[in-house]
Amino acid sequence: SYGSASTYKLGALWSIEKSLSVRATSGTSYRAPALYEQFMGATTGFTGGTNDPCNAWDSAGKAGSIRSTNCQSEGLPAGYDNKGSITVVNSGGAAAGLKAETSKNLTVGVIFQPELPSGMGDLSLAMDRFAITVKDGVSRVGSSSILARCYDNPGFRSAGGFCRLVTRTPGSNALTVSDSYINLATDMVKGYDFTARYATNVSDGKLRVNMNATRYDNQSNKL
Repeated sequence: SYGSASTYKLGALWSIEKSLSVRATSGTSYRAPALYEQFMGATTGFTGGTNDPCNAWDSAGKAGSIRSTNCQSEGLPAGYDNKGSITVVNSGGAAAGLKAETSKNLTVGVIFQPELPSGMGDLSLAMDRFAITVKDGVSRVGSSSILARCYDNPGFRSAGGFCRLVTRTPGSNALTVSDSYINLATDMVKGYDFTARYATNVSDGKLRVNMNATRYDNQSNKL
């Protein structure tokens, strides 16, 4: 329902000596869009004409700006003021070519397993550096943001982008915004995983103690 995708994973482990090893893993993954993100039936709502970014496009504070130039290119008269409403259509994104989210990850780590005196048990310490990037995140951005990002784009209609979600009817100048699910977000995360494991014999049983901790250097998102 969304096309096709493939993934790979490549890992390596190098034991430098008995107590010290290094490892690395690189791979990709994907998340298929959920069914409602693809096929949610269209629902129509309305927002006030005051949200039209081209209102008073020729005023002293706006003249000469990118937005003003884009509004003028659509043939809107001087002193334009949208007295109607803006139609907002919410729907799934399959018809617009919604595709899967994809990710790339890289992990590099070191494992230290010191040889303890006899009877002291086994100790293992590990630290891994990870970096993960998710692209083409599926989301909706909202009608106001779509309009602003379209009319403030120097490339405007020819650049595609958010403007492909905006339609202005010639003559009536009525605005319609398609706030459907699209691929628009990028998420990035970087940090460290710390792992400690200790095991020893206790009487007739065995005691195992594990500790896991994560430190994030970067958690970011952009549209």
